[in-house]
Amino acid sequence: FGSELRIFDVEHPVGFAVCGPDRVWHWAKGKLAGPHRIELTCDEVNQPVAARYAWADNPVCNVTNSIGLPLTPGTSRLASASASGVASCSLPNP
Repeated sequence: FGSELRIFDVEHPVGFAVCGPDRVWHWAKGKLAGPHRIELTCDEVNQPVAARYAWADNPVCNVTNSIGLPLTPGTSRLASASASGVASCSLPNP
């Protein structure tokens, strides 16, 4: 539990969506920003308030921990986002 996040198959984390205060969800681009942190950006959402990962019936997602267990699907409210709309999210980590 709490081990380093890893990605597989492609260079960036996939399977994330964010929403703004209007609660309309949009796909987000992910970036691994440290061993326990993923930054999300989305051109359609300037002030993200929540993030989702693998939130679908058959999700395309690629984040695991260091021993290969997948990141748990879920929704998280965001404590803050930068002025540029970059959001950091914390979701349950196996």
